[in-house]
Amino acid sequence: MKHSLRIVTEFPVKEIWENEILVSKVRRRYIKEKDIKELLRQGPAQFIIANIGDNLKWIPEDDCFKFWNNEVIIHLADPDKNHSLEDFPGEYFYIASEWESESHNSIILLEMYN
Repeated sequence: MKHSLRIVTEFPVKEIWENEILVSKVRRRYIKEKDIKELLRQGPAQFIIANIGDNLKWIPEDDCFKFWNNEVIIHLADPDKNHSLEDFPGEYFYIASEWESESHNSIILLEMYN
């Protein structure tokens, strides 16, 4: 199957793709706010949103700090706790994980629950 035609069908996501290229099959770890802040101190990160029924949405690396401050931080959930949609603005939240990649600095996948 062409990766560009793929949609997210389940969580946890098992691999990350961009257009026709398989980017990673290795999830390093689930991460929390403090972990993302540390990754961003090292430089720009590649955020990717995974939403069931959609293609992966790649956020331009140039926008990563703005995206972190305006979107992610208010919707980021602790992966070690249970959450309710009503606890977050717009009734959605993200569970974040860091992925291994040779072609990107840091990849942060945000699995969107809505």
